[in-house]
Order: sequence, then structure tokens, then C-alpha cells
Amino acid sequence: MRRLMGTAALLAIVGLTAGCGDDEAPEAVGTPTASESATETASDEPSESATPTETAESPESPTTSHTVSVAPPTESDEPEVDLARAPETYDEALAHIEAAGVDGSHTTSKRFSTPGDVVYCVLQHEFIPSSCELSVGMVKDPPVCGNAPSDFVGRVTLSDRGAEPECNTDTIREPGAPVVQPSGVVEAGGVTCAVESIGVTCVDGSHGFFITQGDYAVF
Repeated sequence: MRRLMGTAALLAIVGLTAGCGDDEAPEAVGTPTASESATETASDEPSESATPTETAESPESPTTSHTVSVAPPTESDEPEVDLARAPETYDEALAHIEAAGVDGSHTTSKRFSTPGDVVYCVLQHEFIPSSCELSVGMVKDPPVCGNAPSDFVGRVTLSDRGAEPECNTDTIREPGAPVVQPSGVVEAGGVTCAVESIGVTCVDGSHGFFITQGDYAVF
């Protein structure tokens, strides 16, 4: 009887021990949780936000030096002076003088004459203003001459008042003036003249004139 009780007691102890082991949940070491699984899955595949970042990359914008072309220099808008025509402005007169200086002689003289003594000029004189005078081909100009003794402009002068035509009956000519051939430039007393086949052009610092047989201009 004592042996049976001992056996029964032993079985009871074993049963209790087994019951206690069933109360503890086994450790889930190898099984990932739901949050862990989601995290791992998301990390394996690129996220939606990463995709547009990669595809949105565009090539570098071209710099200004690559896109802007340099235009070639353009010619001046000012028309070229026709040296075959008489000058009508101060700037055109300067162009005639410059061209004559390049193509011909350049001298200093207080007076001079053109071939055939057609035009006689005084550039510097104690009593006579800078002037050029025609010997032939005076220009008929009644509106300019008015009540002057002559209706013909035969001389043009340069003074502080500018360039002025004169309807003269006298002369400023003196013998012995050097003859200047076209093309040539003569200067003296702050006045510069160009002798060309078309006539004589003279300027000072701000005014000028042109004179030839049958024509003249002041500017």
C-alpha cells in the first residue's frame, strides 16, 4: 500500500511539472512579427517616393556661353560719302579733306591757287578773312545777293559768323600764289582746304564751304 501511494505521488508530481511547462508560451525566435515583415518587405523594393526622384533628374541646363551666339560686327549705319559729289555738310567736307590728304600732297601755305587760277584762296592774312574766290564761273544767286552791286556770288569767306557767300565786285588776288594740284590738302591759320578735281573744300573748327565754277555750298 505504501509502494502504491509512492507511485501515485510520483505520477502526481510529474503531472504537475508537465502542467507548469504548458503555462509558458514558447519563444518565437525564428518567426518575424507583422511589423518586422512589413519593414523588411518595404526595404527590399524601392519606395514610390524614391522612383520619381531618380527619374526626375534632367540634364544640366546649358550655360549662357553655349546658347548665346556673338553677332559679327555690322557696318556703320551712316551712308558712305560720295567723293565724286560736292560736300553739303561739315562732316562730308571732313571726309573730302581726309581723302585728299591720303591720295595727294599735304602742304602749309597762307594762300594758294588751283590750276588755271580758277579758284584763288587766302587762308591766313592780317586784314582779309579766310576766303576762296572764283575767277570764272561765278554763281548767279539773286536771293543771296539782294541789293549787292552784283547778282553773282564770286567769293566765300570764313569768319566767326561762319561761312558766308559774297556777291563781290572786287578781288583778293595777288600774284605769286603757289599752285596746288588735285588731290592735295593745304592748311594755315586754323583753316584746312582740300583741292580736288570737283572744286575746293575748306573748313575751320566748326564751319566750312565748297566752291567751284558754277556752284558753291556753305555749312
